[in-house]
Amino acid sequence: QEEYNFNTPIKLLYISTIDVYKHQKEVVKAVSMLNKNGFKITFDIIGGSYKPEETELKKTISEENAESYVNILGEIKYSNLPEEYQSRDIFVYASSCENLPNILIEAMASGLPIACSNKGPMPEVLKDGGVYFNPEDFFSIYNALKKLITSSNIRNEICIKSRKYAESYSWSKCTTETFNFLHHVKNKSLDHNK
Repeated sequence: QEEYNFNTPIKLLYISTIDVYKHQKEVVKAVSMLNKNGFKITFDIIGGSYKPEETELKKTISEENAESYVNILGEIKYSNLPEEYQSRDIFVYASSCENLPNILIEAMASGLPIACSNKGPMPEVLKDGGVYFNPEDFFSIYNALKKLITSSNIRNEICIKSRKYAESYSWSKCTTETFNFLHHVKNKSLDHNK
């Protein structure tokens, strides 16, 4: 991650379903505050939506006068996602509850610096490979994004870490560990029944 050219907008990306617990509205407020403080930013939101929350998100965008730099792009083909990651500068992940956040792992593998929710299990997945915020507090999100925007050292450090951590997640590893576990349980059960 090179120094940003502040004459061109910094491109933020959030890929996830628009829903209450994804906190896109709070991210919009944080991005609006950054813009008001002189940071040129675009914020693109990709994914499907829970329609009532999408309506509320559009209302927030309007209230913040952010229509010129916040874009709801809707769903796109999964095969096009790598291109979306590669054309942005920072990834934002503001969910407050997940099981295993696959989108976060994809963002980690993309090499983008990540501003991330501090709610579990995100810190267990991303570890020290991101800058954390409280997803329910737009000022906390603002501070995390500002930290990433203004420090190339932090961006470089977390990009390297998060990409390395992403390598530990793979379907082949998951499959192997699952079948090893099942084999272990079966053997233990057979030993117990002797």
